[in-house]
Amino acid sequence: MEEQKPHEQKEDARAICGLILGFLLGFLLVYSTLPVGSHPRELRERSLCAINLNSIGKGMVIFQAEHEDIFPPNLHTLVLEGETGLKMFVCPSAGTKHSLTTAPTDFREHCDYIFTLCNQPAALPSDLLCAYELPLNHDQEYVNWLYSDTHVAGAYGMSGFQVKVQKVNDFLAEKRGGGQ
Repeated sequence: MEEQKPHEQKEDARAICGLILGFLLGFLLVYSTLPVGSHPRELRERSLCAINLNSIGKGMVIFQAEHEDIFPPNLHTLVLEGETGLKMFVCPSAGTKHSLTTAPTDFREHCDYIFTLCNQPAALPSDLLCAYELPLNHDQEYVNWLYSDTHVAGAYGMSGFQVKVQKVNDFLAEKRGGGQ
């Protein structure tokens, strides 16, 4: 085996140091983008809420296809008609028991999501909230929501979320004839 010259050894050492430094900086960059105070478990539970809302949205699309492009009268109807399963209505952060039944009163007590567009036509502005999780599910720090076009989003803080809720309330009031 050929012996390395001193300048080649320095180059190898620099390359190794560069790789280690690059790895550490990359790790710190990723770590610094995580929200302050977020724990891996809470991040996982927020993601599960977003997945639940996505599944609820898919169930609504199926319901609309079978019912003349109208949103269901309530979320419970999606379960009764087999469009979604009961577990989709339980936020893992809320501590709600998974003992949901198909009885409407039991469903309302244990459902962790609010539905806003009952019996509305499917052709609505895409930026209207269709459903959202209870803000208390994540200590009012983060909220996931489902838009009327069935895409899911979420954000930190309550101010932006409250604006979205007010927008759908104003839209529904205007449709009822009580607009401003």
